[in-house]
Amino acid sequence: MSEFKRILHNEKGLTLVEILITMSLFSVLALSIWDIMNHTVKSSERIYAKIELVENARIALDFMIDEIRRAQKIKIDYPSSNTILGLEIDGIEGINISSGAGDVEFSLNGNKLKFNDIELVDHIQSVSFEPSSLDQDQNGQLDPELDVNKDGLMDKNLKITIKTIPLKDIPSYEISGEVSIRYKEIASY
Repeated sequence: MSEFKRILHNEKGLTLVEILITMSLFSVLALSIWDIMNHTVKSSERIYAKIELVENARIALDFMIDEIRRAQKIKIDYPSSNTILGLEIDGIEGINISSGAGDVEFSLNGNKLKFNDIELVDHIQSVSFEPSSLDQDQNGQLDPELDVNKDGLMDKNLKITIKTIPLKDIPSYEISGEVSIRYKEIASY
């Protein structure tokens, strides 16, 4: 007990200089940790924005491919209008997708990719197709060389490329996908 009383009544302490040095070291350490945490948060925000940008483009591409697989007719249109891809899904007579009245219509309006006037994704710079047009002869009939199986259907792969708009710290990305198309008829322009 006497040892405890002696420690309690000991009047030795830290000098002002020692306290200032300790506080300075603690401040430098705290600021360093804060800077590391701040940098980590900003990096993760950039990574999440990049992932969201690429994922949105991928979702749009997959959706376009699924709709193309379901279609009976296809129309690819370039900047003469905002419509870039028209599809006739159910084959109902009287629907003329060459006049922009298809069952399914994809359009690029500004930087927004739309599906039947519903915004699918934004931050899209361009959508391109390869081949850029589907081959027909002068009468609008399928090129016979596209009928590989000689079954009256066009057999071809259509490559779709979606390019995103670069954001401030995020570069532009291109996402591509291919879909095999087999059609009896191509919608005329």
